[in-house]
Amino acid sequence: MRTLAFALLALFTGLTQAGELHLPEGFYATAVNGQPVSPYEASLSLTTGKQVVTLRYANPYLFHKEFHEVVVSAPLYLVFNATDQHYRIQATLPTELDAARRFAKQPRFELLSQQQPVPYETYRFSEAVNALLSR
Repeated sequence: MRTLAFALLALFTGLTQAGELHLPEGFYATAVNGQPVSPYEASLSLTTGKQVVTLRYANPYLFHKEFHEVVVSAPLYLVFNATDQHYRIQATLPTELDAARRFAKQPRFELLSQQQPVPYETYRFSEAVNALLSR
């Protein structure tokens, strides 16, 4: 009976898992589909269907041993449809502090799967609420 329960659990778990989203250095997620995730995770498990991933860009800049600044973006909501593939975010991160500050205001990246672009939408601040209410 116990073996049957584990087999059924594995079967149902396999059906709901769609793949993974791999995050590059400089990006971290705080939630997937409204469920909190560890900001230390570099890859996130996804289910099949519509995904809403809450992301932030964060990058520390050291000026001196004692002086540094961490540039952090506001939350960004990445929305896309997932299947049973692996996805990754690809971005060219700025290396200069001023460029990082501009990048944090509007992070730019691509969502890829098997080296091919994946359609997605991003929302910032109240844009997410406005998009939801307009549908």
